[in-house]
Amino acid sequence: MHVVQDRLKHHFPGIKYDVFGIPKSADGALWLAENHPFKFEEWAVTALGAMHSGKFRGDGGIDGSFYYLTASDDRSRGIVSVKGGRNLNPGMVRDLGGTVETQRRLTRDDKAIGVLICAHEPTKGMRDAAREFGKIDTFIGQIPAVQIITVAEMFAGATINVPAMLNTVTAAAIGRKKSKLDAFRKPRDLTQREMMLPIKGGKSVVDLIDSSIDVPVMPSFRERRVAG
Repeated sequence: MHVVQDRLKHHFPGIKYDVFGIPKSADGALWLAENHPFKFEEWAVTALGAMHSGKFRGDGGIDGSFYYLTASDDRSRGIVSVKGGRNLNPGMVRDLGGTVETQRRLTRDDKAIGVLICAHEPTKGMRDAAREFGKIDTFIGQIPAVQIITVAEMFAGATINVPAMLNTVTAAAIGRKKSKLDAFRKPRDLTQREMMLPIKGGKSVVDLIDSSIDVPVMPSFRERRVAG
């Protein structure tokens, strides 16, 4: 769905459309994390403009990836890891940093970075651990080598701190041909924070609209507590 939206925005600037069944608030995203952790992982990765790995187990600590512009004609890779649970610790940050360092050696990309997405607020130790990995130089200045972004920060407008990101349409073909510079965009321009959830087939549009009114896709925490 994220790729489709990238294509729409690329070929039809200014297009308007609606996407249903996705988190519209931090509460909705937290509900998704608790009830459908794999869907949360996929949503979180694509909401920040990266590509999901397509794996939910045995992914080597890489839930998603993206490419970003480091100089006028150079690009580097970003690795995304998602943590939807409440039990967070600095070891998770160090694991991501270790994965980034391994990827740097394997790909000879010394400017690869890591991004940890957390459903809940990380500990101070996690923030400190992220700073231990230092910063890297880009044409806009230094950026953190390991970054932490929470769901609350995402809905407040936080983005991955890089000069410009390769859109998913071009990134999907990164191994087949050299990308064009106009395929890069500033993270602040990434307005996509939506992802479709599966809907049972065999229903008419009217049925789907009626059912969506009666049964909210992602109830708020308050509604869930009342129902419980």
